Amino acid sequence: MIVNVFKIIYLVFISLLFVFSLSFLAEWCTVGVQKNYDGYAFGLSNENSWFYETPQLYAKVMLIEGLLLSSLSGLSLYLFVKKDYSKSNYAFIFFVIAFILMIVNSNLF
Repeated sequence: MIVNVFKIIYLVFISLLFVFSLSFLAEWCTVGVQKNYDGYAFGLSNENSWFYETPQLYAKVMLIEGLLLSSLSGLSLYLFVKKDYSKSNYAFIFFVIAFILMIVNSNLF
């Protein structure tokens, strides 16, 4: 019973992370494809992360982070549904490490 509850929580968590990672791709689409810059403070004069320097740089960073996180969370979700739990856990760990590195990277410079 407890194992099934854990599996449900894990599946919900991975699904939410996948949706969250798709938000990076939505940002790329908004800034990089549609060229909609309203509400974004680009330039070095603000106190945002280093990748807010230009809209093109921001779009590139959002695309790379979105593809990385969505592929890792998608892989984790796929392996979980396939019932390969040990590989799913490794993919999830890589997702968490990549996410932490992204947070650290955005606050370094």
